[in-house]
Amino acid sequence: MPLDYRYAFGGHYSLPDEDALANTLYYPDNPAGRGSLPSRADYKRVSSEVARYLKPDLNAVTRLPAPQLEDPDWLVTSPFDRPAPASFGPIAPWWEPRVSYQGTFDDHWKTQRLPYWPEDFDYRFHHSAPADLVAPDYLRGDELMILTNCLANSQAIMVGDRQRFRHRTRLPGIALHALTDHASGQRGNTPLALDSVVIDLDREDVSLTWRALFPLDDPLKQVRIRRTRLAATSSTGGARHVG
Repeated sequence: MPLDYRYAFGGHYSLPDEDALANTLYYPDNPAGRGSLPSRADYKRVSSEVARYLKPDLNAVTRLPAPQLEDPDWLVTSPFDRPAPASFGPIAPWWEPRVSYQGTFDDHWKTQRLPYWPEDFDYRFHHSAPADLVAPDYLRGDELMILTNCLANSQAIMVGDRQRFRHRTRLPGIALHALTDHASGQRGNTPLALDSVVIDLDREDVSLTWRALFPLDDPLKQVRIRRTRLAATSSTGGARHVG
């Protein structure tokens, strides 16, 4: 079974032949999912015409596809529950909680701030990972990763009386620096911060992204990347568990 948001708690209901968000009742944390029914708050996000059209059919629902991905500490017991979706993929920017972090796009923003972010913008908007997979700080780059029940070809182990399939791997253990030449003639040696790790289970591939900030008032003319090995760490230090 694919480990994606289609099989986690959530869902949406639209008018026939309508895809516009304004004409859709949806679970704000996961419109792609299954098993939810709209709450009173959900009805307030659509026009009275849309609510009037959808409400009779939704009130008559007696069976729904159940979510197949759940948090064992927050199991779904009702279509009116409101758990965070249990999945691993990136959260879309128009889903909760990211959309609440984007700030206020009102007339003040249009006249005073555009094209910059609103004054109440929260940089957590840029976190596309589920909350429990967001690291508290930048990653070092040699962390141990343990994937449990995520890959079919993993090693079988017993945890208590249950069998688990566990795969262990480690990030490559490298650090990157940007050697920069600027328009002013200045040169820089800037350490890059490892802030994103993407695990593609289907391809069995891990992608890492390093970033850095550079001043706009002294444009870059040339950038070279220097790679160095990190000093060895303990075999268990910094372990991240997924699964």
